[in-house]
Amino acid sequence: MLHPSASLAFRSLLKSAATRAGLTRSTPRLAGLGPGAVAFHASALAQDGPVVLVVPTDTDVEQMVADARFFLSAMKGLSDAQAEQAVLPFPSQEVDPYRGLAPHLEVASARARALTALATGTAQLIIASARALPPNLSDPSRLAAESLILKPGVEIAPRDLGERLAIGGFTPED
Repeated sequence: MLHPSASLAFRSLLKSAATRAGLTRSTPRLAGLGPGAVAFHASALAQDGPVVLVVPTDTDVEQMVADARFFLSAMKGLSDAQAEQAVLPFPSQEVDPYRGLAPHLEVASARARALTALATGTAQLIIASARALPPNLSDPSRLAAESLILKPGVEIAPRDLGERLAIGGFTPED
């Protein structure tokens, strides 16, 4: 843990470096950056509004999320919990969508969490793998209106949950 004055100095240094390098403005095409620099660039851009960053694989998503959480929390002074809410992964379904198999619950939850945060404006940076993008997705306004955060202590009738999921575009299955 850094001393508060050291933390402010580090934050100032990162913001200054991002501005001087031109990383705080979107560029049509940027090449030659390593993964850490890409995470830094995406984090700098995410300070002004939501950013969706597409990386080649789900393994790249995991590393990029960790790096971007570090940079965004350092630049904005976020806690670990705030950084986890600000930078979200959008992994691929990890199953062939044409075979009728359902993705793992953790994957489906991560995807739903990212889409809801993007639709409601609570996420600053969504990091998706290229394989995550092809499936059809629900309309953002419909997703935002029908979102429900399930966590311990929240009760909802199974029928109500099923209806909300159906409205959100899910199909009932056994």
